[in-house]
Amino acid sequence: MVSQDLIERASQRTGHRVELVAGAVEIIARRMGEGQSVRQIARWLQSLLGRDHSAASVEFVGWVVSQLRRSQAHEARGGVRRGGVR
Repeated sequence: MVSQDLIERASQRTGHRVELVAGAVEIIARRMGEGQSVRQIARWLQSLLGRDHSAASVEFVGWVVSQLRRSQAHEARGGVRRGGVR
């Protein structure tokens, strides 16, 4: 499950409403979990949304993947942030 915070930040990043971006972010998370690369995910999204859709760009998919990995690393550390406790 993807956090609502990430979906809202993705919405701001693309300029699209939360409702429109949530599905793309969920798909990116699922396909990342299946081991697909950023480029593979972006190509698949482009086939659905069109090559010019901001949520299907390699840059956006890469950003979402990096945010998801950062979140996973944070959870693996038990929620402890560098420089302090959450």
